[in-house]
Amino acid sequence: MTRSLLDSALSRETEQGLIVFRKALELLDEARSEVETLSVLAKLNKALVGIEAHGYLTSEEFGWVKELRDIEEAGV
Repeated sequence: MTRSLLDSALSRETEQGLIVFRKALELLDEARSEVETLSVLAKLNKALVGIEAHGYLTSEEFGWVKELRDIEEAGV
C-alpha cells in the first residue's frame, strides 16, 4: 500500500508525501521483525495524518491509508 501511495503521488506529479513514502519503504525493507515493521507503520500512519489534514489524497489513496491504519490497529 505504501508503494501504491508513492506511485500514485508520482503519477499525480505531486511532492506531497514522496519523502515519507520513500523512507517508509526503505525502513520496511530493512525491518527484521514484526515489532520493527509495526514501528515503521506507526510512524508512517502519524505522517499520513498530517498529509490528510494539510494535503490532498484521492479516494483511492485514502483507501490505502485506511488499510494501513487497520493493519496497525490489528497489530499484524
